[in-house]
Amino acid sequence: MQNWYVIQCKPKREQTAIIHLKNQDYIVYCPVIRAAGGCESLRGFELLFPSYLFISHGSDIINVASINATRGVRKIVCFGGMLASVSDVDIEEIRRRMDTINAQVSVAPGVGAQLSLKKSASRMLADANLAAMPGEQRLYALLGYLESKARTRPGRLGGVGLSGPGR
Repeated sequence: MQNWYVIQCKPKREQTAIIHLKNQDYIVYCPVIRAAGGCESLRGFELLFPSYLFISHGSDIINVASINATRGVRKIVCFGGMLASVSDVDIEEIRRRMDTINAQVSVAPGVGAQLSLKKSASRMLADANLAAMPGEQRLYALLGYLESKARTRPGRLGGVGLSGPGR
């Protein structure tokens, strides 16, 4: 089972980050949803988690310095010194839910939609209002989920390949 790591991109630079991460042999996933009002940059779609995407690599060792230096990338997300990661199961659930949501004709914006930050990824994604929430609120849900996972995982950055001066 592969781990997927969470990448924060520079604003409006997700496409640049995707191209350059793929050039470094990372598998990149950037979930999108059909926009209710349309969006020029993605031709009717918007990012599920604005400025964030997921990457995976064939090995457990990744080069954090190289990722952070990639064009379009702001940083790899960490909580308490630990890389924020998502399991294959969670990524597949996101893919499945996005396929279902995007198959619908339109997504009606919800009024006052709320989402508990303590839900599992499956429950977070199963929330009927997720697609109707503003991007910022969806992002808070993702970060809350990742933070709760980080609190339950032992260890720190051990086993992660770091490079750069003095490392």
